[in-house]
Amino acid sequence: MEGEGKINSKARQSHQSIGAELYNTHLWYESMPLSNPLAKYIYVHRPARDACASFYHHLTHMTAVEGGVKENVGKFVDDWCSGAVAFGGWADHLNSWIGKEGKGKDERVLVVEYEEMKKDLPEVLRKIVAHCGLSVTDEEIANLLPKLSLQYMKANCSKYEPKSVEWIEKGDGFQFIRNGEGAKAKKGSLFSDADELKFCRYLSNNLVPI
Repeated sequence: MEGEGKINSKARQSHQSIGAELYNTHLWYESMPLSNPLAKYIYVHRPARDACASFYHHLTHMTAVEGGVKENVGKFVDDWCSGAVAFGGWADHLNSWIGKEGKGKDERVLVVEYEEMKKDLPEVLRKIVAHCGLSVTDEEIANLLPKLSLQYMKANCSKYEPKSVEWIEKGDGFQFIRNGEGAKAKKGSLFSDADELKFCRYLSNNLVPI
């Protein structure tokens, strides 16, 4: 940002080149500019364990000034399950966007699951194209796929990592774009059995539509 309420020149030029404004955010639905009937939203979510693992790696590699933490995994899981982390509780955030019944609250919101993207990215892209009312052919989608792969993003991490965050070098090979695998698929690599019980209690106490 170039001063309060102003978009930097590079972002502004990019917006002008495509005739639209695009932003990514972690905010709740209620914090969006809902008064704009033309706005379109794409809400991407991951399973609880995956979201917690990703956030843990993220925050423990940030400086304290930037909001980073030095907690061990067990303490972080406690805070995550109680909603005592940035952006609040996972289930509350999910319900903010899609409602407790999972039927959606706003036709301007397209809900996308991370696992769905991994399974069939071209189909997800077609849904996004339709949702946003864009004119994009299947051939153009196919040409985009190489630059949307995990391998490309890892090789070009600087294009995707936040520019406002100061990372801590711990010598553990951390990268903003990590492995793309789910915490459940690698059970034991991060969460203990005690942590797994915490997740089970959390999910049973916070009914969500997935």
